Amino acid sequence: MRALLSSGIDVSAYHPKKRGLELPLRVGFSGRLSEEKAPLAFVDLARMLSSSQCRFLMTGAGPLESKVRRRAAGLPEDSFSFLGVVEDIRAHLASLDVLVLPSVLDGRPVVVLEALAAGVPVIASRVGGLSALVRNGETGFLVEPGDTPGIARHLQHLANDLEELERLRRSARAFAEGNLDAGVMNANYEEALRQLLSEPGREPAGPGSS
Repeated sequence: MRALLSSGIDVSAYHPKKRGLELPLRVGFSGRLSEEKAPLAFVDLARMLSSSQCRFLMTGAGPLESKVRRRAAGLPEDSFSFLGVVEDIRAHLASLDVLVLPSVLDGRPVVVLEALAAGVPVIASRVGGLSALVRNGETGFLVEPGDTPGIARHLQHLANDLEELERLRRSARAFAEGNLDAGVMNANYEEALRQLLSEPGREPAGPGSS
């Protein structure tokens, strides 16, 4: 028998920040500034939406940093901020209203687990392991890779329905507590090992076994 075991985090170390329902939304990108993460698409989002609806906050470093800075040149300071590498990512994530991952290639990014644990909904591309973490209308929204206008539409929807945003916040935290905690992960490891050792014909290794 083969088992797929997912990684987890210490959900208790993340505390959703109590925020009022108000605009502009604080929309974040956090990750490596490289082609597969599509950080330039995040800058394009800031050009699509007015500063009265959203403020875009970008953290990270990588080979596309100079391109990110050039593309962001001219954007109003009240609509876009490039913060580079932040010292306390947990506090930064907790300050966001929405995390955006416009990746064209990805796996199971820890930043998504951290955001959900902090009660922050996620809008992400439907690639890699993201579809197992981002559940449409529950923990955020999924779009096809490259669909930056689709991300913008979801952000506009949330900006126009702050009660929906609050519901997603609560749902994101509940999902993290039930599915992403390291304690759950360890229990899954233990159960998988127990089942593996109980398979017919499998004998425990004795002294001197190789």
